[in-house]
Amino acid sequence: MNYYDILKINKNASPQEIKTSYKKLIKRYHPDLYPGNKIKAETITRNLNEAYEILSDPEKKRIYDLSLEEQINENNKQYNSDNSVYDSQKNFNNETSFADFSNDTFENKIKKNIHNYVEKKTEKLLLHSKLKLFLYILFFSIFVFILTLVDYINYHYYIQEKQKIVNQIEENIINENNRTYYNKTFDNNYYFYKK
Repeated sequence: MNYYDILKINKNASPQEIKTSYKKLIKRYHPDLYPGNKIKAETITRNLNEAYEILSDPEKKRIYDLSLEEQINENNKQYNSDNSVYDSQKNFNNETSFADFSNDTFENKIKKNIHNYVEKKTEKLLLHSKLKLFLYILFFSIFVFILTLVDYINYHYYIQEKQKIVNQIEENIINENNRTYYNKTFDNNYYFYKK
């Protein structure tokens, strides 16, 4: 199943041509509007949607084109190598041709490539999410550390200031006691000499 054939466009079609062809065909084969077999219309519509989804996205289209070239190269190698292609074709029943087999394999390759592409994008997003989470935790840890450090410094400053005040009070008390003692001594001596 070639998506270009489904949309009836060539490989070099512009995005506008892809869109125009898709709209034209989807209107024509829509199951509610198609006059013929409804099951056939549903199958064609499904194929049109799948083809448009791939070819309208530039990245998916690029992957598809690479797979298409790879498939063509593989088919050419198989055809040119020897007649084993024809021998293997004999093993299929009358309804299944080699073209059907190669298209099925090709379809699977496209799906695998798209799956791999989506998986890589998902891994990138997951990695970004993990990195963001790590950075948030790191910044939060640094913030908590800074708060704790500031609190620790304030506590020690408070203790030092308190100790200074206590020392000053003790010094004042000692000075006051000394003054009182000297005053008493002086008064006693003065009184003694006076007698």
